Amino acid sequence: MEIMDAEGRRMKGRVGDMVYYSWGGKTYARRVRIPGKRPKWETEGMAEGMVESANRLRVTQKFYSQLREKVSADIWRLAGKAAGKRAHNLFFSLNYGCFGGDWRLTRPEGLRLTEGALLLPPGLAAEPAEEGTWRVTWEADREWASAAAADRMRVAVVYALRRLVVRPAAEAEGTRGALAGTFRPGDIPAEGAHAYVYFEREDGGAFSPSWHVALRP
Repeated sequence: MEIMDAEGRRMKGRVGDMVYYSWGGKTYARRVRIPGKRPKWETEGMAEGMVESANRLRVTQKFYSQLREKVSADIWRLAGKAAGKRAHNLFFSLNYGCFGGDWRLTRPEGLRLTEGALLLPPGLAAEPAEEGTWRVTWEADREWASAAAADRMRVAVVYALRRLVVRPAAEAEGTRGALAGTFRPGDIPAEGAHAYVYFEREDGGAFSPSWHVALRP
């Protein structure tokens, strides 16, 4: 919703302890600290809901940093550019509700580990195969600008240890046109892990959303 003044103009600048600014053609507001004035939560303590929200935000930020470092810094950069948003803001808006403040992945099936313009193929399925590998299959689809036979299957695995850990799966192989691929998730802890299958364009310039697979030892 646009933030306007009494004369119907977009708000801009500072009014009291609020600063109004524009980003991506929209107007936003944020609160700034007034020198000498302490916020209520500092003097009276944070409510339980505020503590949980702050912890969840911290976990989401740490996880996103891992994802950029260990898997790819390009996926959310490209997705954010296409959406007209900063990469981390887009990730948070889609995934904040999937994390708990106690380092749990509360909605693994809803986590959008990746995002992008490529289509996921229909009929995705996964099952354990021989010697610690998993096999992923899917159905054929037509080639479009957003789906090509040469698109490469990629997999990232999230382990729920003392803290959430995300890593690329070892030996992930397969192309869209082959209708199948394999990957090695490594040692799966007793509580299980979560694999996220996605596709990358051959030149590395586009990605697909992710598809979730629950892994059991």
